Amino acid sequence: MRARLAAIVAAGLAALALSASARCGRQSSDAKGAGRPEAARPARPAVSGVPRADGARAFALVESLCAFGPRAPGTPGHERAKAFLHARLRAAAPDVRVDGFTVVREGGGLVAAANLVARFRPELEDRVIVAAHWDTRPRADRDPDPARRAEPIVGANDGGSGTALLLLLAEAMASSPPPVGVDLVLFDAEDWGREGDLGKYCLGSRHYASSLLGGPLPRAGLVVDMVGDESPAIRRERASLSAAPRLVDSIWRIAREVGADAFLDELGTVVYDDHVPLIQAGIPTILLIDLDDPHWHTHADLPDKVRPGSLQQVGDVLFTWIYRGAP
Repeated sequence: MRARLAAIVAAGLAALALSASARCGRQSSDAKGAGRPEAARPARPAVSGVPRADGARAFALVESLCAFGPRAPGTPGHERAKAFLHARLRAAAPDVRVDGFTVVREGGGLVAAANLVARFRPELEDRVIVAAHWDTRPRADRDPDPARRAEPIVGANDGGSGTALLLLLAEAMASSPPPVGVDLVLFDAEDWGREGDLGKYCLGSRHYASSLLGGPLPRAGLVVDMVGDESPAIRRERASLSAAPRLVDSIWRIAREVGADAFLDELGTVVYDDHVPLIQAGIPTILLIDLDDPHWHTHADLPDKVRPGSLQQVGDVLFTWIYRGAP
């Protein structure tokens, strides 16, 4: 299974290596801004037995996280945010660990980084992984002001939105245990590299995936990244569709059911993100991402650009998938 999944994604990775504009050096999709504005979103139909995601609560968590400042490894905000996240997870999960590793600073020297892993229903063998990256980019290389491109960004959407939704899910699972085992993972150092150098991206998920080799694996995975902007447009990412087509179909069916119109029934591009190391480790994993954020890798990626309604749409889908046993 592991070898087959690695072969499936190899073609997508080759295409990424040739592209100068992939996410982690990203490639934009053909359709821009196609997501329906927040105000036009229909009310979510009731889904029996599924806790309701709270978009306002998720947005408050984005604000709390961003109050620490940039969260790139080596920054003061990184350590403060790690302590905040660790405390939140320990209050919710019975099994929490901080998995430290190091990354190489430009110019030499090592910098401390850490994944945070919270396991819900650890007694269950049937397990899935839900992940996001909590770090932020150490440079604003797409900022319109050249004088500020060397400064780290706050990352409200890019890093903050996915992290907030995982914290929201952790709170729900603390009070209402899920029917399936869930490994909730916050990856560090996803955004460490420079554009065009894929070898220095997704370092936390690579570290985590390497630790899984030789042991039991979750049967499925879902990575959430950049899902909170004002006009969300989430397409079927190509590496996800190659590695886990049934899971992609399941998520999009749930999105239709709950009225999450941010999920467009369109084929997106290939994206190199934290789902790829998990796929290569043998876990069928998909990525939920909106590549149309105009504030990506700039100092404008702040909480005022994030919308509670966008977070709620993705949260509704995520909650429904988990509480139905991750079909």
